[in-house]
Amino acid sequence: MKIDPKSRAVTSFFMVAAVIVMLALAWSVARDNSAATDPAKPAETRTLNGE
Repeated sequence: MKIDPKSRAVTSFFMVAAVIVMLALAWSVARDNSAATDPAKPAETRTLNGE
């Protein structure tokens, strides 16, 4: 199946944008949950806001 160049460019743009959004979300989750995954704290003392 042939895709015209304009559709291909739009598709590529949205694929790249989706990858950037997923990477930003993964980075945000990893940054926010760094305290929750700290092995130095026992599981019972971990809180959602990192206190």
